[in-house]
Amino acid sequence: MVDGFITGIAPEVSSLSPVLQRPATGQQIGTVRSDHVVAAPLIVTLLRNHPEFGKVGDIDLIERGVADLNAARRLGQQLRELASAVEDTGKLSFDAGWQRAAEGYSNASRQARRDKTMDQAVAPVRNALRKGPRTATSVRTAATAQHKAAAAVSRATKAQQRAATAASKAAAVHPASAHKAHGVTTTPVENPQGPSAGAGVNPQGPARG
Repeated sequence: MVDGFITGIAPEVSSLSPVLQRPATGQQIGTVRSDHVVAAPLIVTLLRNHPEFGKVGDIDLIERGVADLNAARRLGQQLRELASAVEDTGKLSFDAGWQRAAEGYSNASRQARRDKTMDQAVAPVRNALRKGPRTATSVRTAATAQHKAAAAVSRATKAQQRAATAASKAAAVHPASAHKAHGVTTTPVENPQGPSAGAGVNPQGPARG
């Protein structure tokens, strides 16, 4: 049915194609604003009542632009709705067929567990169904690896920065400590036994008589 509709609508599309226009490369259409669309018909009325403010053909040109825009928007809306309905029709039809396809493949897969010939027959289907997940998995794996590599580089950079900061602090502290050490004066420690005795003095006191 859909194929027949495509064949029937093809002449209509061909007849519309010469009328359709596209902006030139780099051309921006900034005049089609909601306020402009509302104001254009009002300007037509203004110029009809006061033609001295316009030129010959202005009113026709303005009216044609408004009419073409409105008609194009109506057609565009209908085509968008039609395209959505056509797409949904195809999806629903495919879904109904896929239910049968999945059932048939499931039956063949069970047989393939015991039959090598059947296993070879279902292999292309099995590979086709695994292609998507494998691709997605490989993409995720690559992304994870890149993330881990970036994190490792970040950690190494931070470690180097910390080491450089520590070395800088150590270089600033050690010379100051050395300078203090050279300038220290030692205070003599008092002998707990008192002053040293002379050569003729008995440290145990006078001898007993």
